[in-house]
Amino acid sequence: METPPAPPTWQLPTTPGAAEALMDAAAPLVGLAIPPECRTGVIASLQAAAAMAALVLAEPTDPTDEPAPVFRP
Repeated sequence: METPPAPPTWQLPTTPGAAEALMDAAAPLVGLAIPPECRTGVIASLQAAAAMAALVLAEPTDPTDEPAPVFRP
């Protein structure tokens, strides 16, 4: 029996260069044209989203964890 391939590795775009590379790669895939005057804002938004994702991904989870049925802050 063959061993399944390892899942791909990826990184959150935490630097302006990484966020810009993600934007440049992903935008054409979804048919999105980003005007030059919007690029700085999109890069900042991608970095902010990466920072939020890092907080969520840093939380330890267990395979038996289940999502909460109702969000209560």
